[in-house]
Amino acid sequence: MSALITENTFDWAKSTLKAEDLKTLKSVRYAIVYRYQTQNSFYGDEDVDAETYITNIAACLRLIRPMQQHALVAQGHITADGTLDVGHFDHPINLMEVPFVQKLFHLHNEDLDLLRLLIQPYLKAMTGEYWKFRMAMQYHDAGHWEDKFWKPRFTLWVSGIEALFATDDTNHGGRLVTSERVKYFLGVDTNIYEPGDIPSYLPQAKFTVSEIIEDVYKLRNYIVHGERVPVQYKAKGPRRGEFY
Repeated sequence: MSALITENTFDWAKSTLKAEDLKTLKSVRYAIVYRYQTQNSFYGDEDVDAETYITNIAACLRLIRPMQQHALVAQGHITADGTLDVGHFDHPINLMEVPFVQKLFHLHNEDLDLLRLLIQPYLKAMTGEYWKFRMAMQYHDAGHWEDKFWKPRFTLWVSGIEALFATDDTNHGGRLVTSERVKYFLGVDTNIYEPGDIPSYLPQAKFTVSEIIEDVYKLRNYIVHGERVPVQYKAKGPRRGEFY
């Protein structure tokens, strides 16, 4: 984006943005870009479709590599000198919290290769009658944006797991069946973190799918049934010294 964004691109928003937010927008160097042509002078159907397209790609990338995201969606047109004239943008979210481990994640070339491989079947699934997948993605993305309280975020993410692996069949449903399906499809010995996910200067957390899935469901049940979360599931939170 270095060739598209100049020092003056966001000057028109100086009166409404904090200095830190303005700095965030000006410092964008890489982005998911979708170029299209439209005859509309105002925000029209083609612009809505383009924004939906970009939003879906970003959601897919969050599955591959969940990270902090400071700048959001922006829309504009390319001027005669090849720079970007921004028409509107979503407000930056510098204060948004993500789980601590996600703050350590950075985008790798392998992540982009995987995105290229997955994006077409992903987009097909998100626009077709694949409702278990679509609902799972809705829960996953809703959990990402629920940054104020950890319990709703965790519950949404577990709901995403259940949307994929659970069923309302009374004979083949429930926690036990769903847990076994997760272990079968993901692999009982599959590590939660891939090599390189956690920087080498920090303790390396090594958990397999089979080791963690039971605790995931226990914690989920404590939350949705209104029980106090046992101390073994608590860790110091990132804000105001609260405990999760």
